Amino acid sequence: MKIVTIVGRPNVGKSLLFNRICSKDISLVYDSAGVTRDRIISFVKKGQRELMLIDTGGMSFDFHSPLDKSIHDQINGAINEAYIVLFVVDGRVGLHPLDKEIAKFLKEKNKFVFLVVNKIDQPEMEQFCAEFAQLGIEEIFPVSAAHNLGIQELVERIFSRLPEESQKSNPTAATRIAVIGQPNAGKSSLINSLLGENRLLVHEEPGTTHDAVDVDIEIAGSVFSLIDTAGLRKKNKQQKEFERKVAGRTVHSINRSHIVLFVIDAKKGVSFQDKKIGGLIQKAYKPCIIILNKMDLLVDHFNAKEWNKKATMYVQNELPFLSYAPVIGMSAEKKWNFNQLLTTVRLVDQQRKKRIPTHQLVEFFQDSLNQFPPPLVQGKRLKIYYATQVKEKEGSTTLPCPTFVLFVNNQKWIKETYQKFLERKFRQSFPFIGCPILWKWKKALGKETRTVQGQLSGGIH
Repeated sequence: MKIVTIVGRPNVGKSLLFNRICSKDISLVYDSAGVTRDRIISFVKKGQRELMLIDTGGMSFDFHSPLDKSIHDQINGAINEAYIVLFVVDGRVGLHPLDKEIAKFLKEKNKFVFLVVNKIDQPEMEQFCAEFAQLGIEEIFPVSAAHNLGIQELVERIFSRLPEESQKSNPTAATRIAVIGQPNAGKSSLINSLLGENRLLVHEEPGTTHDAVDVDIEIAGSVFSLIDTAGLRKKNKQQKEFERKVAGRTVHSINRSHIVLFVIDAKKGVSFQDKKIGGLIQKAYKPCIIILNKMDLLVDHFNAKEWNKKATMYVQNELPFLSYAPVIGMSAEKKWNFNQLLTTVRLVDQQRKKRIPTHQLVEFFQDSLNQFPPPLVQGKRLKIYYATQVKEKEGSTTLPCPTFVLFVNNQKWIKETYQKFLERKFRQSFPFIGCPILWKWKKALGKETRTVQGQLSGGIH
């Protein structure tokens, strides 16, 4: 699959162009320079053809800090991978000295370069493109990303330039894993270690990551899409509209993920904000693995078995509502206990897809209710007539976790304490490691009740 990379100086509209080409609101757009820092990746299809599109941060050759140098290295890597480079300039502002530097830099790369003159909102403004001809780039495309003008023509030309081999595409539905946590907890370091390269920016300055960045990785033959997210700050620190937008993207990443890696700074411990983040995972009913990162800052020698036990006891005491989540004490930077993380990711992925045959569910509830009858409510007792696991339709995202429907005589007689008791018993037989369980209680009426009673030879009493 060929790669198309978008580059340009800060605040020329690269991210909005990226979103237009993808027809999705993926890359963070905000009226401020330096919003995009990491490489943002998406896939664009046209018929049977497909390409990988990469959005990058604003280019600059003045490195005032190590972070500036890291951003440049990210952009340079994306250019080196590209088959076509979309060089975006601002048609309203006109030719900028930095545009000339970037054009010179790109010529040395020997890539196919399309010059995209953005913010050409009216036909009469196309004359503004003339001065950009001195950059020496033959193919010039006047567009308005804000008003979706000229985008279709640009996309047509991109695909016409791609070689025939890119027509063969075999996309794999990847398990999406959101990596979340507070700023500077080590989320990007964790993904870089998984990838074996510095794909994402890592810097001691909290809040380095702004966007939710998708990066594909293969683990033991299975494809996963890792979503690095911006750290979630306390609300009282989210004064700016931009930070609120970043937080919204993080919550969206949790909701569209299949599994969440919840990264906590081991040195700082579980904070009140970590508990708030854990609550978001619980509310979304997402399978989860809790990572107690930076263990190397607490101990000189790391014994995985010993520290995993201690980490589990500590975290489950602080986050009892995520008791289903495995806890892994590790160091992303030094790759302590890394194999355990990979093994656990595969295990949780398998567990979330696991299905329990209906007859086994029936047997479980028959035995459980016979041994431990529900409490009486106004002289009457809860009865479960039928139980089944909901089957997720192909391509559906409606089921965040293993989901079960139980048909009962009266939903009002379901006591929370007894439901928790049943779930504890249920997990002894069907652990569903790393997964929450969603129970849906429905009242069985009339013909429906008789039908399920007949199927169960009297039902579950």
